[in-house]
Amino acid sequence: MATARHITNQRIGLLKQANWATPSAASALFNTLNYDAGVSIIQPFSVKNQQNYAIGSGTVMETEDKLVTEYTIGLSRLPFRAKISKGLLAFHLAAAFQSVTEAELTPFAKTFVPADDPQFDFSANEGYVYTIAGDTYNDGATVGDGFLLKNAILDTLTVRVDNMAEGLARNFEMEGSWIGNACSLDQYLSGVWVAKPADSFFHTAALRCKADLVIGTVNIDDICWHNFEATINNQVSAECITDKVNNYFLKTIIDVVLRIKYTSATYKILSSFQAGTNFALDFYNGLGSSDGQLKFSFTKGYLTDVPKIIDGDYFGLELRARIIKPTAGWATAITFTDAIDGGY
Repeated sequence: MATARHITNQRIGLLKQANWATPSAASALFNTLNYDAGVSIIQPFSVKNQQNYAIGSGTVMETEDKLVTEYTIGLSRLPFRAKISKGLLAFHLAAAFQSVTEAELTPFAKTFVPADDPQFDFSANEGYVYTIAGDTYNDGATVGDGFLLKNAILDTLTVRVDNMAEGLARNFEMEGSWIGNACSLDQYLSGVWVAKPADSFFHTAALRCKADLVIGTVNIDDICWHNFEATINNQVSAECITDKVNNYFLKTIIDVVLRIKYTSATYKILSSFQAGTNFALDFYNGLGSSDGQLKFSFTKGYLTDVPKIIDGDYFGLELRARIIKPTAGWATAITFTDAIDGGY
């Protein structure tokens, strides 16, 4: 009798590829990801069309001999959601920004900036690509329901934290979507995977964040903040297609949401929205390069929505900002330090 597969049987793994031409094999030693169970369902690309629909067939229904299926020239997708693990955060930031510098000595401070030129030649090994693996079933020998998403980068990545929450809800979370140019299904994943790290990020008071905000005449360090969210949306599309997508094109946008109190010190933000005043934010848990330190530094941006909102019986401010490229070029956007040599 067949046994149903519970969502807790699922495992998802990641491995940085050495180059574009050689995705990781089913026998590779993948780093196990702590993705929430049941979220990461692979979405392989497949389009089915009817050729010469209802011509000469004597019917208005689709017909077997005219059905055409295409599955090689599109981008397959894998969504995910997880508590941020310190040991795996750098992989995701590199896959989102595609532009990384790393210190040579431990702890390894990593700097991520948006690329000035989004036209990476991935096929010539620019940027960073990954193989994503997943399964719920292996028979212990040769048969499995695994998949390999190849040449994968992040289409979207959202990082958020709720300072007003309690327990696990107070931890940093991330969600997003991987895309790849090839998806192999029915794989038997035979490698011994690296155990997933257990260090969910920001689980202690020492790792929680401060926010320094500048909008017009409002300039407040260590401002009282309620919620923070940053989204990197690469809007990945195909740059060129032969038998499959052989390069990606990125049209990156970065959006930030910060909820704060409406007070006598912050009410002028409403007039700053009307005037189009620059939005600047540092969001960080430390200013050095110690293991676990993370800093978002956005120096140029503008509010996209009216910031004044109703928060129960009180007024509040929800600052929705689009981050823009400074005239002098990008400064640092994110710095993160861990004890892992990522080889960047």
